[in-house]
Amino acid sequence: MAVEVKKLFGTDSIRGEEIPKVQAQVAKAWVALGEANRIVLRYSATQDPARVMIKGDDQEVIERETQAIADVIQQVTG
Repeated sequence: MAVEVKKLFGTDSIRGEEIPKVQAQVAKAWVALGEANRIVLRYSATQDPARVMIKGDDQEVIERETQAIADVIQQVTG
């Protein structure tokens, strides 16, 4: 699942002190998902969105954790 979030570059760039908030949410997602899963955050240099992609077995957990990570990215990019 991919969720588009606010642009992270230019005037909307993420501040260095905000990155730990994103990392902390990703760590929470790993705990919720277990070890047999994959999380990918991809920030585009040519398009507006960042993408949050999670692969796993439990669709409900995947959707919840994908949205939680996207929400934090949106929060820190203001």
